[in-house]
Amino acid sequence: MKKALIILLISFFGISINVKAFDFSSVINGQNIYFNITDKAKKHVEITFQEANHPFYNIKPRDSISIPKSVTNNGVTYYINS
Repeated sequence: MKKALIILLISFFGISINVKAFDFSSVINGQNIYFNITDKAKKHVEITFQEANHPFYNIKPRDSISIPKSVTNNGVTYYINS
């Protein structure tokens, strides 16, 4: 029983947890931009990273990024405030 518990604990800590840092993403000018909803009532979002841990991106943004004033997700228009 003790051996099984040790194996279980080692397996648990050895699992790589992939934590997303965003609520939704949108393709803007050919680039994936990631957003967190900061205020659902006011429909405000902020730009964030793809992943919560380093490295923060699987595919890094390239060149310059044009950030619009708003973005639509599932039929809801959100306003970018940061």
